[in-house]
Amino acid sequence: MKVSKLVNNATVDILLFISEHGPVRHREISKLVKSRGTLSVVLRELLEDELIARYVDVRESPVKTYYVVTEKGKHVAKKFVELKELLSS
Repeated sequence: MKVSKLVNNATVDILLFISEHGPVRHREISKLVKSRGTLSVVLRELLEDELIARYVDVRESPVKTYYVVTEKGKHVAKKFVELKELLSS
């Protein structure tokens, strides 16, 4: 496997997107992937690894769910950006 494939996949893309644009809603993230199933799996894995957090804003109607990057996720995202830059140079 090429190393570049490690940093160019849906999980990394979604983590970096949330890191750069967060807080974001599911609908905004869904534009990055072709399959809703893929998105659900990736979000669940990122939540389980505590790289992102989910919160629900009940003050709005309808209720809205947002995703944000955790401190741990910020560190991981930074390393992925550095690795992408290194691989592209």
